Amino acid sequence: MTMTQPLTQSRLPLNLKIIVGLYVLKLLLATGFYIAFATGTVSVGSITPSLLLYTLIGYAVAFVAMMAFMTRGNLWGMRVCMAADFLISIPAKAFIGFVIGAVAIALSFTASVRGHLSGRRT
Repeated sequence: MTMTQPLTQSRLPLNLKIIVGLYVLKLLLATGFYIAFATGTVSVGSITPSLLLYTLIGYAVAFVAMMAFMTRGNLWGMRVCMAADFLISIPAKAFIGFVIGAVAIALSFTASVRGHLSGRRT
């Protein structure tokens, strides 16, 4: 890094930052919904706190796997984790999870994300 390069400059493309941000938001929302359902503040149909807890754990595992594939530059592995994350939303009928998953998968097809991840192969 040279002296003229700002310290705040990031090498990640904006679309990749948005993908990570959306998944962190999904984890925070799932945690909030679990807390609301577990304390009895909210109840909707047949959705139980344990279902939301399992969904939250699934989201967390898929996110960690997605980040591992992303740091290795494996775009297809990242997309498989995104698809698995999308499928994890089905039992809980998590429509927010569907939307976030669909947007993230669509963003993974942009040229900036593909170019960044293909350049990281070691």
